[in-house]
This record gives sequence, structure tokens and C-alpha cells, in this order.
Amino acid sequence: MSVVNRTSSPCSHSASEAVAMWRRSTVLCATLALMAVCTAQIDDDCLDGDLRLRGGEKEHEGRVEICVSGEWGTVCDDLWDRYNAKVVCNQLGFNYSAAIAVSRAHYGEGSGPIFLDNVACSGREERLTDCVHNGLLEHNCGHHEDAGVYCQPVEEACLDGSIRLAGEREVQNEGRVEICNQGQWGTVCDDRWDRNDAAVACAQLGFLQNDAIPVSRAMYGQGIGYILYDEMDCTGLERNLSDCRSAGLLVNDCQHSEDAGVLCRPREDSPCSNGELRLTGGRDSTEGRVEFCFNGRWGTVCDDRFGDSDARVICRQLGFPAGYGQSGATFGQGAGPIFLDDLDCLGNETTLLSCRHDGVGFHNCQHSEDASVICLAAEERCIEGDVRLMNGDYPNEGRVEICISNHWGTVCDYLFDASDARVVCNQLGYTNGDVIQVQDGYYGAGRGMVWLSGLECSGNETRLLDCPLPYSSRSCSHSSDVSIICPITASGGTVGRCSDGAVRLVNGSLPNEGLVEICYNGRWGAICEDQWDTLDATVVCHQMGFPGDSVIAVGKSLFSSSSGPIFLDSVDCQGTESRLDECFDRSSLGTHSCRDVSGHAGVICPSIERTCDNGEVRLVGGGTLLEGRVEVCYNSRWGTVCDNMWDRRDARVVCRQVAGEYGLEYDDFFNPVAVRGSGFGRGSGPVFLTDLLCVGSEQNLLECRGAEVGVYDCSSAGIYCGLQPCKDGSLRLAEGLPGSNNTGRVEMCIRNVWAGLCDTGFDDRNAEFVCSQLGLPDKNAVSVGGDFFGHGHHISSWSVAYSCDNGSRGCSLRATTKTECPHVGVFCEQMVTRCRTGHVRVVGGANSSEGRVEVCLNGQWGKICDDSWDDNAAKVVCGQLNLPTIGELHTYIEALLFIHTRVYYNFNC
Repeated sequence: MSVVNRTSSPCSHSASEAVAMWRRSTVLCATLALMAVCTAQIDDDCLDGDLRLRGGEKEHEGRVEICVSGEWGTVCDDLWDRYNAKVVCNQLGFNYSAAIAVSRAHYGEGSGPIFLDNVACSGREERLTDCVHNGLLEHNCGHHEDAGVYCQPVEEACLDGSIRLAGEREVQNEGRVEICNQGQWGTVCDDRWDRNDAAVACAQLGFLQNDAIPVSRAMYGQGIGYILYDEMDCTGLERNLSDCRSAGLLVNDCQHSEDAGVLCRPREDSPCSNGELRLTGGRDSTEGRVEFCFNGRWGTVCDDRFGDSDARVICRQLGFPAGYGQSGATFGQGAGPIFLDDLDCLGNETTLLSCRHDGVGFHNCQHSEDASVICLAAEERCIEGDVRLMNGDYPNEGRVEICISNHWGTVCDYLFDASDARVVCNQLGYTNGDVIQVQDGYYGAGRGMVWLSGLECSGNETRLLDCPLPYSSRSCSHSSDVSIICPITASGGTVGRCSDGAVRLVNGSLPNEGLVEICYNGRWGAICEDQWDTLDATVVCHQMGFPGDSVIAVGKSLFSSSSGPIFLDSVDCQGTESRLDECFDRSSLGTHSCRDVSGHAGVICPSIERTCDNGEVRLVGGGTLLEGRVEVCYNSRWGTVCDNMWDRRDARVVCRQVAGEYGLEYDDFFNPVAVRGSGFGRGSGPVFLTDLLCVGSEQNLLECRGAEVGVYDCSSAGIYCGLQPCKDGSLRLAEGLPGSNNTGRVEMCIRNVWAGLCDTGFDDRNAEFVCSQLGLPDKNAVSVGGDFFGHGHHISSWSVAYSCDNGSRGCSLRATTKTECPHVGVFCEQMVTRCRTGHVRVVGGANSSEGRVEVCLNGQWGKICDDSWDDNAAKVVCGQLNLPTIGELHTYIEALLFIHTRVYYNFNC
């Protein structure tokens, strides 16, 4: 058996493709060093027909991989059965009598070629390749059909009737039940699997029989092989599981998703005691998901019928005076078994096990129903009716909390309004000014109880507890906790941070732009972008001292969101107000109905110091000064133009502007071209203009119809202003190797524009044609795709059609379809300098005494293969070159191409 730790090749080809690709690789190696077009992972240590197993937990199981021509590939599971598995296991040296065939990529999907399909062994073959199959690489499969095997190691042969625990488990006393039959392990179906069956299994395994818990639904993972038993019906007195009544050996209607398991009670010391509790997933020890220990294993409690009386028992068992129940996996979903369901505690029990329940291990729940508790700390003390603000940056802001029964809890925002908030602020000593109620849980979720809901304060009460509470039965979660900002003038003095109604701009790249924030009660808050328009933005710019003309109202698409709360929604300015706070009713502070809470209003005001003039244009991202993405200046800010309705007339206006900047006459330009779809990149600034309707004679874009400056969300427009026309169908090479005019990206003139050609369908015949058309050597020309010479910056990509009607002279290459694709390039054969047979040279090194060895034969230079190459050969070369030998050989990967890896030796003399 040959076992080599190598990854499979990402390439797979038929034999005919391999020959063609190898011819191309030798040509390309002669042209360019250190290039990898398609790397083949070759393993010289494996022999044809060798097998290995991958992806299994142990060496005797896994995905079947076979070696062909030094490369590892997989086997498709079509017709894959136990006879095929027997041959694999026998070839690998395992016990083949109990071999199990595994399909559907059970051990994970492989990579590289799929070598075999429809394998049909008799079971007597010595090697898998001796079996009938479709032929190498003949298949209709994907790697999701990779075949696998489970072989039985000789040293692990089992006795009939013995059992074991297997699968994904945390402790030794739990797992999937597997039973041996005729030397082969199989599973048990969970139909009617109960505590008596589990007790027999645990006793047979040497664990304590009492408290055994049956586990179903393949909780420990799905097994493989045969399902040996179904409808088990043990009395609990049998010595072995196989002694119990059942539907009969191999009689079942089950899948491995129904594999049965057990959790046994261990004889040795356990990590936890039966009935022990713990809380996990909470912020501290007083809260969390309830976990319950049984048979040395932690499990969860289902929230069916779970309530405060159950929570009180749990909290008291954990040493807390009281607590409250939470359902729906409040503190995250647990893992492992669910031990308890339908708890029915009275509240005075001393332990959870004393409460009534369905029985340990019996439930009909998922972990999304895990129960949780919030326990009240014993040391917590407060005065009845006191209020406080929590989690704010300043004393006058935060989440409202109230003390009831010596414990702090929160207030629900249901029906909570400005009158209720005013009572809280008055009770805390903040008596002058407007109160702001903050939505969206800005100050975080509280903990403990939600004490109050549906308050109806008049605003004149001295304490929050004095307010009527007609809707106290309303149920709320902590996501609805009330938060407020009280006025900053308090009984203890004045805290000054910012003035009410002041505005500022944040998160912009220039002083005259950004998200708008307004100050109230010493706190900066954002404004919702709903109905935000130019009139509102104009008032902000005036208030901040910027000129009021050419203002742009901006939404969330340009500036990142504010970190403050949202104070305002639906601001309604006329544009003549001197301050923004004249545009809304102060009673609406803090109230909003933003559809997107990250959608904050912003502005771009005219700059006092201009860095560019309104309407000025520039071209960005092009290969020349006369092509690129169109960017236009507005309010000293560069932005792009939307490509909606962008056409040649719009491009003509921009080219006229660009011509003026470079001192050119517009008449010098030939056929300006409009580029759509962000052909020169999308850009990073705002999109200022869209739906332009230029005539073509305008002096700048702002003079065109439809030139309404705003901020839009769409692809960017570009242009190509060509100074020289090109002839349709003519070819050129662009961005080739340094110092070479024989290589480069192929570009064709299409409608007076140089465009890149798609690499799909473009082969060496096309490359030879291109080289011949350009007057370059075309013998053995090579095409390279995947944007090897870069992606053209030009108008578009085109697929091509190649045809020959009368030999190579009658060939043609024509563009057919405009599309998006990687661009193709070519290597035209290098001009060869004649040399004398037998001469040697070294090339590609840092100096004349080192490099790749080349030898002359029939007037042409060629390379030497590395087979048997050693220091003696290197000394001969150095001697022939009259250079001293330092005896240091260096190997360089010349090219990893297609099917085989070719390594040529370089050295230093």
C-alpha cells in the first residue's frame, strides 16, 4: 500500500487534452520562466492503481482515492457496493470480510479528477483496477458522489452480540449503540427504544444499570453499515442486548437518522452529581441557561410550562433568594441532551429533581426551547419606588430602572410618553427643559424583571410609582426597555456640554459635509433621513455659516452612520429659517419611525474655500489622459455621474471639456464613446448626476437638461475620447513583457475603439493567426487567458469567432458578442539567433556565470532535462564556459504546467 500525503490536482483532462496541453507547456516554457497556468499536483511516490483512504477518523475508513499517472483522484459511488468495498479493503490490507460500502461523500468531498465510475467488482479481484468500470475519467459524477469504505481492522474484529458506544460524544459513558453481528458492527433503530433497553445496554457495557437514559434521533451522529435491530423490547433483566425481543435481525424500516444511543451512569467519580445545576451564557453567575447534570453529563431543560415557580426553585438551589423564568433560549442554545421537560414546581421544593416532570431524558423539544433564569442577588437592596438612569455617558441619560421589592428592574416602552418621562426626570431632580425619550434600545437591554408597563402619568406626579398603571399585565422583553435624556440643569448645578439646537457635521471627509447632528439636553443626536430634502439641508448650511446656494441633501449612502441616538424624524423646513430647531415641534424629540435606523440625514454645503469649481470634470481610472471614469466637481467635492441614459452626446460634452484642459481642439477628437456599467471602476465619492439629456454642444455637464445635482446610487459613467481613429478589425498587442514586442494582451479595433478579446474559445490557432497578422513569428504561438497580461481598460470585452475557408491565408477572426470576460493574450515565437551544435550557455541568472543551462542543436537553443543531472555534469558545463565551479546547485521551478511538472537545474559557477 502506498500512502503519500499529497493533495489532489485541481486540473483533470482526458488523454488527448493532456498531449495537447503538454505541447503548449514546452513552448511556453521556452518563452517565459516562473509561470504557472494550471498547476498539476503530481505525486511521484504513488504508482498506478495505488489506493488510499482520506477523511476518516481512523486509518481503516475514509474516502477512496486512487493513483493514476502520479496523480490522486476519487471514485464515483454509482453502483458502489460491498463487493467493491471488499476489494478496496483487501488491497489496503484490512479485514475485507466485514467491509462496508459508503456513498454520497460521507467522508467529505475530494478534489481533482474523478477517475472511476460504475465500478462492478465480484469481490475476488486483487486490485480495484481489475474490476469492470467505465474507463479512466469516463463519468457523469460530481465530488458529492465520492465513494468511501469502512474496513474492519484485523485486531478489532468483534464477537457476535458484543456492543460498543460510538459517535460524537463528550464522556465515555454515552454514545451511539452499536452491536456486532458476524464480525461486523451495526446500529439499532430508535423505534420503541426506551429506558429498559438502555438499562440492558448500559449493564452489558459495565456501567450502572439504574438511571440509564435512552437517546434517539442519532444524537451522537449517524452510523454506517447495517441497521441490525428495530422495535427493541427488553424487560431490563436480559444480560445482553441481543437477548431482547425485537422485529428480527436486519428487519427494520429505519434510516441512520434514527440510530439509538444511551447515556449510562458511570461507576467511577463523575465530573458532576445527579441533579446538580449551573447557569451558562449569562453576563454573570446570577443569570443564564439552566443546565442539569445527570449520569456525569450536563444537559438542558425545556421551556414547556416553565415559569417563575420553577425559576425560584432553581435560584434557591443555586443560593439566590429568588428568580424569574425566561424561555426561548434567551441566553443561547445549549448542546447535548435535553434532560427535563414539562416541569411543574410548586415553588417550595429544595431541588429541581423534587419537582414533577416527565422523567429524565423524556422530551419533545429542540434546543431553541432551552429554559433560562434570572436570579436576584441576595446583597441587592434599594428603596421602594426609587428610580435611576443606567448605561448613559452622563448622569442625566440612560435606561430607566425602578426599585420594587428590593430589586432593580426596568420599565417597558409600551404607552410610555413625554409625561411619563417628565415624572422620572423630576424625581431625579432634572426639572427644567425638554425631556427626550430615546428609542431602539440605545442604552442597552436591562436585566432582572420588567416591573412596569402601560404607564399613564399626567406629568405632575412626584414619583413614577404614583402614576396610574391600567395596563400592567402587558408582557415585555428587555428589548423594549425605556431610555430617556433629561434636561442638563439639575438641582446640583448646571452641566454644560453643547447648547440646545446647535448643529454639527460628522463623518465627512471635508468640513462642509457630513451627517447632521443636533444637540439637546447636552447630547448630540442624529436625524432620520425620511423626507430629508434640500430645504432642510439649506437651513443647516446657513446655520453653520456656509453659503446657502448649491446645497445637497444626503442620505445614508455616502456617510457612515452616527453613533448617537436618533432625535428627529420628518423635519419640515421652508428653507428661510435661521436655525434647524425652528422646523419641528420640540415635543417630537426622540420620537421617530425610521424604516432603517442606520439611515441618517446629511448635507454637502458649498465650501467657503473652493478646491475645484462647480461643473469641472476629470477622468479617472483610464489607461490614458483621454479615457476614464467621469467625475464632476460640486461644492468642492468630486463625485461621479450615473450611467442611466448615458450616451455619446453626454460623452461629447465631457470630451469638449477635457480637450480644453489639455489645450486641444475638440475637432481633433474622433468619435467619443460613452462607457457604462462602471467600466473604469465605480469610484468612492457620491454620485452627483443622473439621467442627463445633453444635446452635445453644452460647455459643461451642468448645462445639460436633467442636471439636477443630488446623491444617487447607481453604476458610474465613463468615456473614451480617441485622438486617432483605428481601422475596424485591426489588431494590436498591449502590456506585454518588458522589452518584448512579441507578447501581450490581444486587442481588436471595434467601432473605432480598441477592445479586449475574451479568452473563451481562443486557442493556439487563433494565436498563430494574430501573430501572423502582426508580422510576428507565428510558429508554435501560444494563447494565454485569465487576464494574464492584465484586463484592458477599454470600452468592452468581445467574444470572437475564428474560421478558415482556404488554409491559413483564408482565416479570419471577427468579434461576435459584447460581454464581460477575462481577456486573452499571446506569446509569438521569439526570433532565434543561430548557434553551433554542442555549444552551451546559461541564461536567466543574476550574472553571466549562473542560470538555466541551454544547449545548441541544429542552430537552435534548447533546455536540458534534470534526469540524472548532478555536480559532475555542472562541472563539465562550467569547464566548457571557462568558468570555475563552486559546486552549488540550485533548483528552480521553470513552469508547472497542465499534466507533468518539469524541473530544470540551474547552478552557480
